[in-house]
Amino acid sequence: MAPKHPYHTEADKGALLSRIDNGIDLQPATKRAGIPRATAQRIKKHSDDIQIYNDSHNLPPPSIHDRVTIKPKSGAPHIISKISGN
Repeated sequence: MAPKHPYHTEADKGALLSRIDNGIDLQPATKRAGIPRATAQRIKKHSDDIQIYNDSHNLPPPSIHDRVTIKPKSGAPHIISKISGN
């Protein structure tokens, strides 16, 4: 069996948020999406923060894609090589 990823994909987040948008409470939605409760609360809070930001700046409501987008990771810093001269 393939190992599970240590993070939840955009599809997992989208499944959770679509269930919440359709009127399902947070606890049953987390159980059906297979996401831990604390993680689901953070996902919902992040989604709510995006909606509040858009409302306060008179922007259109965010799409589901905007609400579940994973923030880009900074990654490891690039190693400066001797060839580059820096």
